[in-house]
Amino acid sequence: KSGDILALASRPNFNQDKIDEYLDSGDMAFLNKAIRVGYPPGSLFKIVVLLAALEESPNFANRKYFCNGYEVVNGQKINCSSVHGELSLQDAFAKSCNSTFIQIGKEIGSQNIINMAKRLGFGAKIGIGLLEEIGGNLPNQNELMGAAIGNIAIGQDKLEVTPLQITNLLMIIANNGIKKDLSIVKGITNKNGTMLKEYSKDEDYRVISSEITQLIFKYLCEVVKTGTGNSMNLDNIGGAGGKTGSAQARFKKKDTVHGWFSGFYPSINPEYIITVLVEDTDIGSAAALPIYEKIIKQIYRIKIKN
Repeated sequence: KSGDILALASRPNFNQDKIDEYLDSGDMAFLNKAIRVGYPPGSLFKIVVLLAALEESPNFANRKYFCNGYEVVNGQKINCSSVHGELSLQDAFAKSCNSTFIQIGKEIGSQNIINMAKRLGFGAKIGIGLLEEIGGNLPNQNELMGAAIGNIAIGQDKLEVTPLQITNLLMIIANNGIKKDLSIVKGITNKNGTMLKEYSKDEDYRVISSEITQLIFKYLCEVVKTGTGNSMNLDNIGGAGGKTGSAQARFKKKDTVHGWFSGFYPSINPEYIITVLVEDTDIGSAAALPIYEKIIKQIYRIKIKN
């Protein structure tokens, strides 16, 4: 609710006494990857697609969808992770069905999705007080044509986001559609720690309607209960909601997959947003889930002790 960033970490670390050993490593050890590197969001971007669709017509939530295991868009075949058959929208989101979201994307169009992404803070700096932050990338008008919608609907192609931007997205949903001013700097102190100047925050403002946000919130909880995030065991410590993502990318001069999970905790009256990104992994989002679970359980232990 505060918008305060409590922790921010980037790996690998480097030995400051032996910087020359890292100059040609290719792993970007010198960069704060949470704010300075753009990554394809993969299925996390389905949140944006879903918000755009429901804003255009709430009836999307009442339809049935069918997954054959793939979709063909302008002659380009895009596979789904499975042959899901008939699905509700909630099930399609929980199982991260590519086919369903490509069907939705084709209906609402690329421009509506990109417009929603801009409203949610993508394609621009969030502005947390660190100068090296980048704004990521959204496709331009020429890159939205033809088969592009197939990739945009599942968070691929020209899309690049930072973990900070993903955190901002989940924070908006956890706050019932209200945008909070994210920050990591409270102000300026003297050498004794006395606050000399406290930085002011921008006013909160509504980005998404409460009705649509509450539905998305429910879907995100379902991901952890029965969907792609159900390998985590968090029910007995408050539960959680969030979204997995496995993003195809070019990294260290090879094709690979990055694994994402971003979510809120606990599932009722959330207090924290945690975003985990694991680069270059063979198992996609499955690499991020244990890290997220470990962080949540440690937060719970600290809260119990205090």
